[in-house]
Amino acid sequence: MVLVTDGANNAGEIDPATAADVAKAMEVRVYTICVGRGGRVPMPVQVQDPFSGRIVKQTAMVQVDIDEALLQRIADRTGGEFFRATDAGSLKAIFDRIDHLEKSEIRLTAYQRYRELFPPVLLTALGAIASAGLLFVGGLRVAPV
Repeated sequence: MVLVTDGANNAGEIDPATAADVAKAMEVRVYTICVGRGGRVPMPVQVQDPFSGRIVKQTAMVQVDIDEALLQRIADRTGGEFFRATDAGSLKAIFDRIDHLEKSEIRLTAYQRYRELFPPVLLTALGAIASAGLLFVGGLRVAPV
């Protein structure tokens, strides 16, 4: 598993240490990648305009905490590795390294639902044949020229 985060535990009901223990019990290696720079950073948020009631996007300065120690502990506990990404290039290099570290065969079972498409075509053809029969019985004939 690859976990890309700033390391701050600000969502979810399970403690990160408990989640790491569960991953270890299930023999899942967690590769942690710490991104972000921490401190006060601009973040787009959606707020409701008090005058119009519409939802608008604004930029708010938000305090972001980086917890590299937590990510290091998660990686160590599960047998994975900790990485620090500082820009897009280093993030790509990290993903390439993880791709070379982890090569496991994945077996997939795919189910496909089929839907028959011939009934509408069959009904149209039967309708055309029935109409031609009714026209023939009604006296409409086509004579060769």
